[in-house]
This record gives sequence, C-alpha cells and structure tokens, in this order.
Amino acid sequence: MAHGMPAYVAGMEKMLGPLAPAEKALVLADDPLALLAAAKAITSLTVWPGAEAILPTIAVPCLIYAGEADALLVGAAEGARHVPLATFVTLPGGDHAGTQKDDRILPYIRRFLKVAD
Repeated sequence: MAHGMPAYVAGMEKMLGPLAPAEKALVLADDPLALLAAAKAITSLTVWPGAEAILPTIAVPCLIYAGEADALLVGAAEGARHVPLATFVTLPGGDHAGTQKDDRILPYIRRFLKVAD
C-alpha cells in the first residue's frame, strides 16, 4: 500500500479487469491499513489446508462461474472439476468484475436453484 489506494485499484484492474465507476469509488474509499492487515493475516497462516483437500469434501450443490476473460477462469474451472456437485459456467467475453454483475448469469442461477431445490 506504499503507493496508496489508486495503485491498489490499478493492480486490481490489471489482474481482474476494469471496475465499474461506483465499485471503483468503493474500493478507493477502503481503509488501506485494514487491507494490509487482512493480507498479512492470510499470508501468515501456518496451517492452511490446500483446496485439493477441501474441494472434494464439499457435499452441497455449487454453481461456479467465471467470465472467459477473467484471470481466475482456469483456477475456477479446475476447482469446479473437484467439487462433486459443482456446475461450472463460463460467460463469453466476461471479465472478473463485470461477470459478477452480468445479467447473463441469471438463467444459469435460476436453473441451478431449481435443480438444487
């Protein structure tokens, strides 16, 4: 956080794609010391089970989705392959930030909720 929240947001956007103006304003208003403390807490954990141990034990239906331009797409797809009851969806052209609010996911969510009910 040495370069402030604008540098943090620029890094986020480089990795995850552009943020919507309202979302960008929220992140810029975040407390940089709190973010730094959270990052340090996560990286200082000495006992952190790997996803390979946890994902196969998830016994509830899961809908996992990502945009095809999301930097996390490959990891999300790989993770979904290890969750027994996972459904994975890729949204064409979607990036990380935009896909979270993309209405094109709604039919998949509705279908998933009907099946999972």
